[in-house]
Amino acid sequence: MPPGAREDRMPHYFRLITNIFGEILEDAFPVLQSKITEDQWSELTAKFQAEYPIQEHQSVRLPREFAEFVQSSPVEWLKAYPFAHDLVDFEWLEMDLYFQKNETVPEHTKNGSATATFVINPYVQLKQYNYPVFENLENLQDAEKGQYFVLGLRRLSDHKVHFIKLNPLSAAVVEFLMQESFPSQSSLLKAFSEQLQVDPSELEKQIQPFLDQLVRDEFIVGWLAN
Repeated sequence: MPPGAREDRMPHYFRLITNIFGEILEDAFPVLQSKITEDQWSELTAKFQAEYPIQEHQSVRLPREFAEFVQSSPVEWLKAYPFAHDLVDFEWLEMDLYFQKNETVPEHTKNGSATATFVINPYVQLKQYNYPVFENLENLQDAEKGQYFVLGLRRLSDHKVHFIKLNPLSAAVVEFLMQESFPSQSSLLKAFSEQLQVDPSELEKQIQPFLDQLVRDEFIVGWLAN
């Protein structure tokens, strides 16, 4: 028995803890809960509480461990929901971005030249899923397995989390901008024109509308101030 605990009170402690876990997980994973039966949800949350070596002491981080538990869970009936692994990751993504620790954003301007360095939003994650868990949620059971890309970001202007559906080319552009030390439009066009063996001016016509969207959506928050 834990020090100070009374044996006759243990059922009440268990009930209170279970209720707290239940409320946290229901709020974090409403879509998954809606896709499986009530009994299945109860079994899943009970197994998580009983068997997973939980480390987090913050309630806002507990859903991350539940997502990891579902992704590695040996529960047999989960095979009937092949999208579940992607779905819990996506549902956690929104919370993860929202509660991400504040970062210092470099001083920047809202206008820049082709060679000026982009300032990238620090609250972003690029995800690739096997199922389209960020759209068409009503028909997930019938969705075909494939390659689906989504960019999650928390806007600096309103602190709200948004998602952008990407195709393979736009996902590659986003990945380049996230990984490059000093990304600029010139360095982006140079790298992709060489890789795709396309004339830079033609490539710019294809990519420019997407770059404009990334500025509007605050993935690109500006250009590095001199």
